[in-house]
Amino acid sequence: MGASRAAVATRALAAGIPSLLLHAYARYAFDQAREQAHRGDTGLGIAVLAGSVCLGPILCFGVDVVVQALAKRVVPAVASLAVLALLCVPLGGFACNGFGSGENMACALTGRAFEGFLRLFRAPA
Repeated sequence: MGASRAAVATRALAAGIPSLLLHAYARYAFDQAREQAHRGDTGLGIAVLAGSVCLGPILCFGVDVVVQALAKRVVPAVASLAVLALLCVPLGGFACNGFGSGENMACALTGRAFEGFLRLFRAPA
């Protein structure tokens, strides 16, 4: 059981640390942009960075799911699959908005999940 907990913790940290660093950088960048007289397109840069921060781990966790499933290690495979699902939510939300499929049921569920996820990080007013 100890190895399973370590596997889950390792996967959570591998996905969580880059996401937290991106969150801290985004807050800093938006604060800096608010102080400028001529605001740039800070949001676009953050979106591109978020995509790359999500895409790298998606590829790695996708390979890990296959490797763990072939080795018949259930707990690490499920942990990688859960992290993979969380990483796909932002990209799914961007894809649904980009392709104008907001009325699609799968896109609506993804959009609501992404909005709920973003609400967790809002600063108190």
